Amino acid sequence: MNIRSDLAMEATESITDKSSLQGVTQKVYSRNGFTVTQVCITSREGEKLLGKQMGEYVTVEYPQLSSADEKELSLCRELLSRQIASMLPRRFTDGCVLVVGLGNRAITPDALGPAASSKIFVTRHLMEALSIHQIDGVQLNCVCSLSPGVLGVTGIETALVVQSLCAKLHPSCVICIDSLASMKTSRLLSTVQLASSGIAPGSGVGNHSHALDEKSLGVPVLAIGVPTVVYASTIVRDAANEHIAISEDDDMLVTPRNIDEANEVLSSLIADSINRALQPNLNPVHMH
Repeated sequence: MNIRSDLAMEATESITDKSSLQGVTQKVYSRNGFTVTQVCITSREGEKLLGKQMGEYVTVEYPQLSSADEKELSLCRELLSRQIASMLPRRFTDGCVLVVGLGNRAITPDALGPAASSKIFVTRHLMEALSIHQIDGVQLNCVCSLSPGVLGVTGIETALVVQSLCAKLHPSCVICIDSLASMKTSRLLSTVQLASSGIAPGSGVGNHSHALDEKSLGVPVLAIGVPTVVYASTIVRDAANEHIAISEDDDMLVTPRNIDEANEVLSSLIADSINRALQPNLNPVHMH
């Protein structure tokens, strides 16, 4: 199946014969005005059908999320932090959590990961070098963050950088943040996906890199992303309400014009949600 999307919910939507969804379950519900879709792939047949690895995929949608007011963002932070906490390994506090911001910070639609990783509340240096293990009597959990860049800039495959770091640090888990591709313009900058299966950077835009998952890194991997691009053929198809044949070589990626402002809002939203999930007892004021 050739769908150019990183969202598991869109892969499920593309299957016209729902009876063929063996090993795939989907649940959709609303919480505080946000639409939450949970897709679970539990078999190799489901993997093959959807083109996604086995695991849990949770998508949170809210129209105009990037321009939401503080009350709406606060509700979303609470929802995301709880969901992240529920998808982390039970004993993640036994080791350090490594947060990886994937993407190219010089290309705005691909800069979400680096922007978010720069806002992560890191504590490993405090605990390892300064022996600071508490703030205001609250025990800190060990967290470190990295933005390894992209192959075209560094000359080093991203997976190799993360693998090397995992071999040295032995983290309890890895959280990857990346920009995603969607099949629908309505989901751009308004959708957050969490995936327990890890991620293959660039897969949604045809730029296949080595996967960052439990098999490759040796530890559980949680991937978090927001769709920032859509193919031009998708926009044309939606406008014409019919299939338009455009080859992948001729197709273009399109991003909203407010991508700069949206990146700032969404990277903060994701970073804050991760920070609260990793330091649930710490006052958020100390994490800024």
